[in-house]
Amino acid sequence: MDCGHPTDIRFAALHVGKAGASCRPLVGARRNDRTATKCAWQTRDVADEGGAYEEATTTDAPHRLRAFSQHRDKKVRAAVALNPAAPTELLREPVRDKHHLVRYAVASRADRDACRIALAADDPDVRVILAQHPDLDDETWEALITDPTRPVRESLATSSRRPDVISRLSHDADQHVRACAVLNDVVPMRTSPDWRPTRPLRCAPPLPRRRSTARRRPAR
Repeated sequence: MDCGHPTDIRFAALHVGKAGASCRPLVGARRNDRTATKCAWQTRDVADEGGAYEEATTTDAPHRLRAFSQHRDKKVRAAVALNPAAPTELLREPVRDKHHLVRYAVASRADRDACRIALAADDPDVRVILAQHPDLDDETWEALITDPTRPVRESLATSSRRPDVISRLSHDADQHVRACAVLNDVVPMRTSPDWRPTRPLRCAPPLPRRRSTARRRPAR
């Protein structure tokens, strides 16, 4: 029995097992009919992803959060990372996600377990986002101050509102980090008695004066 083109069979097999789906009308169907059916399934998938996002944000069931952490939509995976009910071991997957928004979602949390996972991330941009959080514990502050990556310390010197952190970063070995700390208005560096520039300021040499090429009028 002729079942049509193999492409039609593969397309029909994708819909086997879905509610209200039948592979019989798709076998041997025309191209326009297959395109219309595929668009209908895509429309329903978009609606399902919206419901998945809402459930991933509010649910506290570990098995549902674990299933949503493998969702194809990055917004759903980021919602799992932001969910306060997500267990600690589940946050180790989003911090290694292929999309940066999912990795940054772990750094947006302020709980201690999420901070430890974000500090151990391979992507330094995750620690850059973590340094911008206003409410962190002392252990996380210390790890960010001594971070070997310069952009992490720059982010901390720019966004931190703690005077002790800015005072320590103003003595950083990198001049870019020191410049960010000086521009932070938390500590008035101009009146701070313990701040000294590590290098003397050099002014640009004056430009040589150019002689005028206009001819002078002869004296009368």
